[in-house]
Amino acid sequence: MTNPLKVWITQRKLETLKSLRENVNWEIEDERRELLNQLHPLVKDWTDQLPNLRYIFRDEEIDWLLSAAISENYKHEDKIRFVEFVVRTGYKDEPDVDENGNISPRRTTLVHKAARNRQAHCLVYKLFKIYNRFDVNYVDELGRTHFHIACRYSLCEVEKFLEFGQDPNCHPPPLHEAINGYNTTAIRHLLKSSADPNSADEDGLTPLHKICKGFDSDIITVSMLFMISDEKHQLVKVDPLDKFGRTPLHYALMSKSTKKKMLQVLIKIKDANPNLADVDGLTPLHLICQRNYEEEDLVELFFEMCDEKHHLVPVDPLDNRGRTPLHYAIRGSHRLQGPAQIRRKWQGIILRRSTPVHLASNFCRSQWHAERIVGNLFRIYDRYDVNYVDESGHTHFHAACESGCYEIVERFLEIGLQDPNLLATENGDSPLNSAMTRGNREVVELLLRHGRGSEPGQCPWNDSSAYRVPRGAKNTRRGWWNLS
Repeated sequence: MTNPLKVWITQRKLETLKSLRENVNWEIEDERRELLNQLHPLVKDWTDQLPNLRYIFRDEEIDWLLSAAISENYKHEDKIRFVEFVVRTGYKDEPDVDENGNISPRRTTLVHKAARNRQAHCLVYKLFKIYNRFDVNYVDELGRTHFHIACRYSLCEVEKFLEFGQDPNCHPPPLHEAINGYNTTAIRHLLKSSADPNSADEDGLTPLHKICKGFDSDIITVSMLFMISDEKHQLVKVDPLDKFGRTPLHYALMSKSTKKKMLQVLIKIKDANPNLADVDGLTPLHLICQRNYEEEDLVELFFEMCDEKHHLVPVDPLDNRGRTPLHYAIRGSHRLQGPAQIRRKWQGIILRRSTPVHLASNFCRSQWHAERIVGNLFRIYDRYDVNYVDESGHTHFHAACESGCYEIVERFLEIGLQDPNLLATENGDSPLNSAMTRGNREVVELLLRHGRGSEPGQCPWNDSSAYRVPRGAKNTRRGWWNLS
């Protein structure tokens, strides 16, 4: 049964609406704005017997009111309420038709305006109920179409455009709009309509790049990208390069919220290349080490997956600044000296190669000559993250300790990759023993201060069988008893 009070209220609202329109001079903008201000409270609770707006306003007047409501500084709820009111009245946009009955797609609509206004994005799908023609794809002066906007902000409208023959591979790629708008429904519709999963934008970014770059539902979306593309027999490229030489794996590791499952999809399932470097020379391992991780399991997971896929991952590639991944790991973490997994991998880098450093260390009789010649040679062989070893098992670290190159030894210790207790295979010397046999007091002090080469509280000179004191080094014992 009809409520007489509601009928009377609705009738009063209708009379007020007509009166407001009759008393406004549409040529004066201030009066138009005042009309809109008065309409907001009027339509607030208007739910029954909604008016036919075309009986009261002309089409261009309704468009102006909608445009002003969207664009002006009104409360967000007032904007939504007014647009919803117009939608509920059944108002539909009527396209302009020329004398031949053709509809021109060149037109800036309220859909375009709402898409440009950050505060009005949520109104786009409501406005598509007014602009409900999907056989025409309106394009504004910036070249943006209703279809592209629907891909970014709307749901079922994308499917309707596709049903009317809209090209899913038009330019710019609609799939990119859907990904930029986190619109998984649109992504699914586009992929099922054979949208190109490898389409690149002006920066060389593909859909996979963008999903890995920061898509909230990245695992679900990337799985959908691969699954539907497989169904459509379209191969998704896993290692495409953008203009910066970066792959999707690079972006997955650069994302603030890197997910382990994403790395598993890319490396373990899709066999992404873990060694490609970008234009800055940064590999995925560099990027992992740049992150200030509280835990090391991502590093371990990375190596485990690469080992499982039989990918040999070099742990000492140099970027354009001459830095290895471990440089970043050490610089970026105050709690850790570098992820332990990388350190373990790196300690295996002992290059079997005799160098002039070994020769100078072995054949310079004078300590003065050894220190200067070996020190100068280290300006050429200035890698402290690897350790060259000759056929006798004598390493660069041994040579630096033996020759008294304090700064060189300090650099080796700062990086922390070389084992200070590593014994030369031929004579059984440790780096500490090498320093002591030459009487290099400062180097010995440095090694002991770092806790290298002896147990805490034990003076290395106590074991005469393990450490040989050279002739001419009678004073080398003095003052060393309490160093450790």
